[in-house]
Amino acid sequence: MDMWTPCREAVQAVLPDARIFIDKFHAVRMATDAVGKVRKSLREQLTPKQRRGLTHDRFVLLKRERDLNEKEVLLLDGWTKSRPELGAAYRLKERFYGI
Repeated sequence: MDMWTPCREAVQAVLPDARIFIDKFHAVRMATDAVGKVRKSLREQLTPKQRRGLTHDRFVLLKRERDLNEKEVLLLDGWTKSRPELGAAYRLKERFYGI
């Protein structure tokens, strides 16, 4: 089901003994959104050129590590080494996806 609180409350009101599960899409979206929030929080620390680069390279952060090509691996490595918080967010996303 959707993770929206009113939806969950409605199901609990009508079917109090029902087990509620969230679908994978919603959980994965939360992990991806978290990486996006970290990326956006870094913008103020970057030069305009770096900001444009990070905006352009955001798709690398959304991809699974196993699906990156050589160029994307280098881009990811550069961003995650220069911005450790971004690297931590990406690694956590990948660990979450591995569940």
